[in-house]
Amino acid sequence: MDKSVKIKKHSYRVLYMLAGFLTFFLLFIYILVKPSVEGQALEDLQNAGSIEDVHVSWEKHKPDLAGDEDYLTAVRGKLSSFNLSAKETGDCLQWLPKPPESLNLIVVPDLSGRIDDEVVYYGDVDHPVSGQIDPGVS
Repeated sequence: MDKSVKIKKHSYRVLYMLAGFLTFFLLFIYILVKPSVEGQALEDLQNAGSIEDVHVSWEKHKPDLAGDEDYLTAVRGKLSSFNLSAKETGDCLQWLPKPPESLNLIVVPDLSGRIDDEVVYYGDVDHPVSGQIDPGVS
């Protein structure tokens, strides 16, 4: 008895599609969670042990983060943690930008001229009738 055995060909199409989907999914997740420039700069500042390290970090990240207040505050805070002398502080002020001068001003308008509390009622002056407003008074 000769039994012919049919060889089944497996389709790898599904596996290729799954591998492609996983590749795109992993790339998407990487793009979402990749470290930001600011995060890397703040990590460099935390690892800095001297004024020169802070200056190198500043020069490295200056094009991207020169206007970022959080980064500038972190740089100033790190430099102040070193307890610098007057000469070292002057040297740092040469390469650091000046802090912005901001004025917080709250303007409250006087609306007392718009409030009219006078209500004239019909009836006697001594005994007004409640609930009836004089239509002639605006």
